[in-house]
Amino acid sequence: MRGIKLSKDSNVLKEGDKSFITIRNVPYTKLEIVKVVKTYWQTPMPNPKDLTQSIAATDPTTPYTFNFLVTLKDNAIVTPDGPVIGGNKIKIGLPIELEGYNYKFGGIVSDVKVID
Repeated sequence: MRGIKLSKDSNVLKEGDKSFITIRNVPYTKLEIVKVVKTYWQTPMPNPKDLTQSIAATDPTTPYTFNFLVTLKDNAIVTPDGPVIGGNKIKIGLPIELEGYNYKFGGIVSDVKVID
C-alpha cells in the first residue's frame, strides 16, 4: 500500500494481528498479518555521482507518509487459473482494502505465493 498518511509514526499494522480484507469491493473475512514492512515515502532524485541514474531518498516534505508491504495468510482453493479465496481469483494487480479498529487502507496485490 503506497502513500498511507498517518498522524504520527505509529505501527497500526502488526504481525500476528488480524485485518479484515475487502476484495474488489466485496467484504471477505479477517486474515492473519504474517509480515509488515513499513518504509518512508521516497522521492527519486538525480544521483550526484552519476547523472544518468537516479536514487531514492526519503522525502522530508512528507514525514508521515509511508509505504506498507503487508503479507497475509489464508487457505485457498488452487485452480488451474490460480488461487481462489472468497470466490475471487487472487492475482497481481487485484485491488484490496485492509480494515482494522482504527484504519482502512486501500492497495493492490503485488505478489501471490502458494505454500503447501
